[in-house]
Amino acid sequence: MPELVERERLVAEKEALGLWLTGHPVDVNRAELDALVGGDLATILGPPKPSGGGQYGATKKNVLVGGLVGDFRKRGNRVSFKLEDRSGRLEVVLFEDVFERYRHLLSADQVVLVEGGLRYDDFLNDWSLRATRVEELSSARQRYASHVVVLWNQTSASGKPEFVSDLRSALSSSKDGSCQVSVEYRGTKAAARLSLGDDWRVKPTTELLEQLAGLVGEKGVKVVYPPGVAKSGGFGNGSSNYRSH
Repeated sequence: MPELVERERLVAEKEALGLWLTGHPVDVNRAELDALVGGDLATILGPPKPSGGGQYGATKKNVLVGGLVGDFRKRGNRVSFKLEDRSGRLEVVLFEDVFERYRHLLSADQVVLVEGGLRYDDFLNDWSLRATRVEELSSARQRYASHVVVLWNQTSASGKPEFVSDLRSALSSSKDGSCQVSVEYRGTKAAARLSLGDDWRVKPTTELLEQLAGLVGEKGVKVVYPPGVAKSGGFGNGSSNYRSH
């Protein structure tokens, strides 16, 4: 049997054990989230409590954060849920109109981007985010990603003779997108970056990335975002998460 991709393995761990044992689901998308929002929750939120104490309901700043959708609760005309990654958790509050607009995206263990006003809540004694916009990571990827880079290493599993036909088959299932595909070839005597033509532009769906990871391993697939793409699209400060070797 082929190895499970990391996301599937973590889901299975939680189903069997009630917890994630070998990692956190957000780790799978950490580089992408860093490119789109600028860091993990701890980095964006800063100190646990602002200096000089908090003021209930006072907006600190508008931010964009990313993480995993957790526990829900309803209070009056508001719905809240916990957004989490390995670095921490954040209370996200949605008023009824915002919740109705985005409720279809807010399923448990879904990775999302949330934009809104960050406040220090004295009642919670913690940061709280009043959400104005929610987007699935997969949707943001398809709008912003510029490249998918696939590592073809002849000395590893991706060096098997049928690799090219398997790659063609995987890419064919997601063609007619706007994301360029490059293959980074590493052989025993040569190395090169091969950019595929426009006919091979793809939609960088989660399913495609998992197919490619099945061919070359999860570390052999990278999604590239242009520097500043999130800022130009109305989301935080973005930067590229790929560097040439």
